[in-house]
Amino acid sequence: MTTTSLDATSQRPAVHPSFFEEAFKSYNVPPKIRAFAEAFCIRFDVRGICDPAYCANSAALKLKIGNGCGTFDHEKDPDENGIPLIGEQLLFSYSTCIQRTEPGTTADVINSMVKAALAGAAVEELLPAPAASATN
Repeated sequence: MTTTSLDATSQRPAVHPSFFEEAFKSYNVPPKIRAFAEAFCIRFDVRGICDPAYCANSAALKLKIGNGCGTFDHEKDPDENGIPLIGEQLLFSYSTCIQRTEPGTTADVINSMVKAALAGAAVEELLPAPAASATN
């Protein structure tokens, strides 16, 4: 039997510390896009080693700051008109993970994560606050 450790602050299964370093080792992802991709994977328990890069590439393509295949333009401003497309695509692509972790999540939830990341929010700020534990 295997057990999953929980991160004490988020109450989500912990991701190995080097997971994102390994996932992004071949990419020079803009920090705000990387923050979004990491938060998305943590929040919705997306654990495939290629998934963080897929999320980052998908977001960058829709924001017109990347080609969707690992090349990112660090100098160009994101085209925020593409944000709604990010939520729709990732909601579809990761529907099983999303419905397992946060049933009822909409594309708007993902889009607000993108907007916050583009505004400079750190990974931790893109995650929902842990639910308060009930006391009797």
